[in-house]
Amino acid sequence: MNNFKPFAGAALAVSLGASAMSANAAPLDWTLKNVTFGDDGTVSGAFSTNSATGAITTYDITIAGGAKLPGAEYDSDDSWIGALHLTTCSDLIALRNCASYFELAFTNPRTSEANDPLVINATQTKYGSYECGNCTPIRVIKTGEAVFSGVTAGVPEPTAWAMILVGFSGLGAAMRSRRRIAAATVQVSVK
Repeated sequence: MNNFKPFAGAALAVSLGASAMSANAAPLDWTLKNVTFGDDGTVSGAFSTNSATGAITTYDITIAGGAKLPGAEYDSDDSWIGALHLTTCSDLIALRNCASYFELAFTNPRTSEANDPLVINATQTKYGSYECGNCTPIRVIKTGEAVFSGVTAGVPEPTAWAMILVGFSGLGAAMRSRRRIAAATVQVSVK
């Protein structure tokens, strides 16, 4: 039983290191496809979300002008994530720049690797996808979806690597100790 303890400790350290690596969720990449406003403006671009929480991490979205509003650009450098009002829709991306507000509501959480249709609600902006110019006029999205385009490879945290190295070192020490005990047992039984 005493020979098992070093192996158990080392295995625990390796498994903790591996779980620390999986806790760093890899970003999921999405591309907006066929997104059109009721005034014939269009939306194109891409964004990434955290695969564990669905929170947006990076984005670069371009809106072509329509009859109600001119074009706009939303990217991680020149705009910010914010909410105009509280909503019961948890699967939401709300982006703001100095001149306009853009909200995408999704049918499903953005934590799975599957295409996700936008919530389309032609009568009310509170639970649908839309853009507004601080916030009149308003134009709602009539079609579109977020197409899953891949997983960005995650890089493990340094602490995860440290835990794994400690675990493998512990396994090596346990194996070395076990060999010494086995060699000593053989020498004692030969004499």
